[in-house]
Amino acid sequence: MKNKGQAAMEFLMTYGWAILVVIAAIGALAYFDVFSADNILPETTTFSAPIPSLDTAVATVNADGNTELEVAFRNNVGEQINLTGVGSSAAETCENIENVTFEGTDDGLVESGEQFLLTWECEGVTNRIRGDFSFEYTNMRTGQTRTHTGDISVRP
Repeated sequence: MKNKGQAAMEFLMTYGWAILVVIAAIGALAYFDVFSADNILPETTTFSAPIPSLDTAVATVNADGNTELEVAFRNNVGEQINLTGVGSSAAETCENIENVTFEGTDDGLVESGEQFLLTWECEGVTNRIRGDFSFEYTNMRTGQTRTHTGDISVRP
């Protein structure tokens, strides 16, 4: 009878050690951010018509320690537009937009069907950037100013 109790205790101790090892392994994986959503979620860039993004944003960290987001666009408005301003509501990851450049434009003017590149520079950000980014443009034929917003989720 004494042997049955000892066998049961050894059985429970073996399972106890196995469970302890599994918990330690899960803790180590969590410590090294293996379960981080930033590592699992895909990078996306979504700007819809009439000025769609052509590809996923490219994020790079420059010499100042700031992250630059480059997004290529095509003017499908059907008219010449004038790029007039930019913004971001990605407050938790890109609250300080330091510099924005327009490439492929002549003083912010973009002809219908032409491609252009916008670069947002986020101050002091070196991890995943996600949120809504926007820019303003004026339709040169109608004179109407519009805000075009899209979603960016990338990591440098």
